[in-house]
Amino acid sequence: MKVRDDLKDISNTVKHLMLLSKYFLKLNLDWGKWWHNHDISSNWEEGEIIQAALRLYSEGRDTAYSLGLILEQINSIETCPRLKDYINRIRDIQKDWITDGEVLLSQCEKLISKKNGKSDYSDLQLMMKWHRKTLNILKDLDNELEVIEKSERYKILKLTDFRPRGASPNGE
Repeated sequence: MKVRDDLKDISNTVKHLMLLSKYFLKLNLDWGKWWHNHDISSNWEEGEIIQAALRLYSEGRDTAYSLGLILEQINSIETCPRLKDYINRIRDIQKDWITDGEVLLSQCEKLISKKNGKSDYSDLQLMMKWHRKTLNILKDLDNELEVIEKSERYKILKLTDFRPRGASPNGE
């Protein structure tokens, strides 16, 4: 896997983000395959469970797809995102999705325990497992983002963020 020349000092981080991107794009496909091979309405009679499963599927697949696309952009020669913008996008996703995802998982766990083993919820539990793993990876991205923020490229770009338009690097 070739890393952009300007990101050589963080090449291991870039490679890890690219691997995570591939993982999430595959997970997106797994969500879709799973969903199309299961008829949840026939598995569970309870409306609450079906609604939770629909929401879990929708959020899980959307999260995997979005992360798959966003994470790979760091190495894109075509779009060459500003590192600050790239980090901000991921942090926005973390802020929006981690809390909501944890609330959803908690709701699903409560629904399953409330039903007291009356049905087989292994399918819902599989989706919960996938979603939990996604959220854990999303939380762990802080380590990768910190490496990027400490990189030479980020420091150089940060200096240019505060320079008035047209001003030279030495302030003239």
